[in-house]
Amino acid sequence: MSDAPLLSVGDLVVEFGTGRDAVRAVDGIDLDVYPGETVGIVGESGSGKTVAMLAVLGLLPRSARIVRGTAMLDGQDLLRLGRRALRRIRGSRISTVFQDPLTSLHPSYRVLDQVAEAIRAHHPELSAAEADERALDVLDLVGVPEPRRRARQYPHQWSGGMRQRAVIAAAIANQPALLIADEPTTALDVTVQAQILDVLRSARELTGAACVLITHDLGVVAELAERVVVMYAGRVRETGTTEQIFHAPRDPYTTELLAALPRLDGWPS
Repeated sequence: MSDAPLLSVGDLVVEFGTGRDAVRAVDGIDLDVYPGETVGIVGESGSGKTVAMLAVLGLLPRSARIVRGTAMLDGQDLLRLGRRALRRIRGSRISTVFQDPLTSLHPSYRVLDQVAEAIRAHHPELSAAEADERALDVLDLVGVPEPRRRARQYPHQWSGGMRQRAVIAAAIANQPALLIADEPTTALDVTVQAQILDVLRSARELTGAACVLITHDLGVVAELAERVVVMYAGRVRETGTTEQIFHAPRDPYTTELLAALPRLDGWPS
């Protein structure tokens, strides 16, 4: 692991609304992600984990505002960049897998066209045919069967697990340095969840990308992450290795979070 973080978020504060009605969704968090590692950000719904990463990506809704903070990547503060500069980084240096593959793909365009579009957006020198070939290669890498035939279908013709593979393919097509996966297994059955986790693991190995895994599913974190950040009410409550968080948690909230997990050996004492 490199001594210098790939992404370094410092004292990030995000609010919704203004004045007395302002709600602080992210309250001064610090987060470092190092090259090649997978960091799991866990916490209940509303803890601020997704909002924090949307702020880093410059994708916050208009109702939100960044009060203060930094997000350093390649010596640049992402929070200070304009829209054009961020568009050059999103999809190339940083890519995102959103939690709902059905809404991540446009229903009126073929899957192949959408993956190829992600490639051509950052490689305008490629012809349409070259972008299509690269898209087919990436779809094959993430385990889409018969990619030449299936890629010419529309999203509604694909299952949820297959659509998520397409979203992951578009995210890794330009070999990003950082992949942000926001609840990538939500609404998928257990068997498909396991397959998607395998795809994410393979994608990370193929690209060498670091990964930020946002989830409330501690089982997913245990499967993929080397380091875990526990969030509650917009703040980081605890950070540690996956082994330390699961076997020797220091914060009472982390302990309660782990106690809420279903157990096969009977009810918790």
